[in-house]
Amino acid sequence: ALTKAIEAVGEKTEDCADLERKLELREQQYIQDKDAIDRESREQAERLQDQQVQLVQARQAIGQAQTEESPTLESVKQETDELVARLETEKAGFNQILLQALDLVTSHKDHIQQQLEEIKQFQE
Repeated sequence: ALTKAIEAVGEKTEDCADLERKLELREQQYIQDKDAIDRESREQAERLQDQQVQLVQARQAIGQAQTEESPTLESVKQETDELVARLETEKAGFNQILLQALDLVTSHKDHIQQQLEEIKQFQE
């Protein structure tokens, strides 16, 4: 009986040692996994921070570009408005010239018609 008890204690001791080894392996694996997760989390946090900085810089660049381009755009708008006003003036002048030409043509036509009427009366 003593032999069996010693064998049982030996088996239980081996089982305990085996479980302790498995527990140590699991702890090591847990630590490795935790370290990997912590490292990935830090890397992602750094990437996020970099992207946030880039976003802020991009927004600042857009704001600066808008500020810098605003006078240029205003200048272009002013030049365009001036050109439109000048073209409207030229168009009005051209329309006036056309009306004068039309009046001359109409007067000339009326004069020719009157002369034709006189010729017809003279021939009768």
